[in-house]
Amino acid sequence: MNGGSQPRFILQRNRLLSRRLITVPLIEFPPAGVTDVAQSPYLRRLIRGGRIVGSFVTVQVIVQLIGFLSGILLIRMLEQREYAFFTIANTMQGTLNLLADVGISVGLVSIGGRVWQDRPRFSQLISTALHLRRRLALAAAIAITPLLYFMLAKNGASLNYTALLTILVLIGLAIQLDVGVLGVIPRLRADIGVIQRIDLIGAIVRLAILVLLAFIFLNGGVAITVSTIVIFLQYLLLRRYSCFLLFPGTNHYFPHQLFRASE
Repeated sequence: MNGGSQPRFILQRNRLLSRRLITVPLIEFPPAGVTDVAQSPYLRRLIRGGRIVGSFVTVQVIVQLIGFLSGILLIRMLEQREYAFFTIANTMQGTLNLLADVGISVGLVSIGGRVWQDRPRFSQLISTALHLRRRLALAAAIAITPLLYFMLAKNGASLNYTALLTILVLIGLAIQLDVGVLGVIPRLRADIGVIQRIDLIGAIVRLAILVLLAFIFLNGGVAITVSTIVIFLQYLLLRRYSCFLLFPGTNHYFPHQLFRASE
């Protein structure tokens, strides 16, 4: 039976089926010129997270670049012996800070992630971390300070200069103890802007002071003093943030006094 001998109703059915296949597409695309297409929640979160990470990475690259410029300035301006003194003191300060931590920051982040919304419990956790870090720092200072003195004296530092550098290292360590603990608070609250601002301000202030002192007087002791000033500035910023966040409406000056009072 050919196409011309088929019944009329069969021909009409075939025409309707072919018309439906043509007019009903499998995938519907937006009309031409329409660009406002609703995004999925997953895609919106992905874009938002990408913007946050991109902003954080950009600021960190700027901070690292400023730190690199500060290091180049110290290498070019300091004498070989003075740069050796600065390197020894700076390295020993980092070693002391590392020995005074030994996992306290990791534990603070782990435990603080569960109690950071409870102000009394979180302030007690901060107080405990500060207390432990000071105890460990005292033990580390007793063990490392004689080594610091020996290395400075071996490289030709005088007695008074060695004592000055040692005092500066210990002062910087005392400030770093609080900075390392208080710095966990904005990290737990995901306040990326606070972390970026503190890092960027510290890097800019350090470079600006070093550039100014390069035209006046600059040696290893002055370089360590500048680093201590920058650490203290970061401490002040973190202290203000912590007091405003954990103890709003108070006029206390030092956060650790508040932490002790809340125990």
